[in-house]
Amino acid sequence: MRIHSPLLLLISFAVITAPAWNEWIYSSSAAWYRPHILWMVGVAAVYFIQRQRRYDDF
Repeated sequence: MRIHSPLLLLISFAVITAPAWNEWIYSSSAAWYRPHILWMVGVAAVYFIQRQRRYDDF
């Protein structure tokens, strides 16, 4: 299995910034949709990464 370097960079960035995201999401004045924004960004990132792959890469 090959790990794409942009995906590895994204995972590294997520691990480093996770404490700040946790504080941002669960602050007392947080909007209810904040966790959904993060999920939407994650799904969009996976979609665009998979869209760039060719069908003969499988």
